[in-house]
Amino acid sequence: MPEVAIGLFPDVGASAFLPRLPGHLGRYMGLTGERLTGAEVKEAGFATHLIPSARLAELEPRLLALGRGAEDMAQVDRLLRSLEGPSQGSNQGSQGSGGVAAAGVGGVSPLLAWKLPLINAHFGRDSLAEVVASLEAAVAAADAGKEAGGQGEGQAAAFLRGTLAAMRSRVDHARPVFPCMVVYDSGMW
Repeated sequence: MPEVAIGLFPDVGASAFLPRLPGHLGRYMGLTGERLTGAEVKEAGFATHLIPSARLAELEPRLLALGRGAEDMAQVDRLLRSLEGPSQGSNQGSQGSGGVAAAGVGGVSPLLAWKLPLINAHFGRDSLAEVVASLEAAVAAADAGKEAGGQGEGQAAAFLRGTLAAMRSRVDHARPVFPCMVVYDSGMW
């Protein structure tokens, strides 16, 4: 849903699948508009298979070759699993959408390996105000540690700082859209 990056939150089934994600991942995605990598999507349970881009060209001809066998989901599953492995020239160590090296197919994604505990700690709060306050406190603590001679900003602090910035930037995009939605919903159009 690229629309969330500009502050528009269409319900294209998100109200059904976001609450079913692990921990508070759904709330994090809804509030920040952040996107997941392919490995993160699979590990979070959105997808059953992850086929590298380099192997997508093989998919359609192999599905067609199944013929009537494509009606048997076990055969389709075996085919998809056979395409999940690395292919010649695959780019498994490439940068993901968040600038973090994406895990290879079948590996632990960066999101669920270390980000999910942070997401749960901050986005598990009872209100939006508490979520923001929790993020602000964590960023302030990281800043204080850095000023006290720490080793610089760690991965977790950088993630939390980016999360807070993403939430704030989305609010600025959403504000102009919201009054239009209220006017439309009130029957004035």
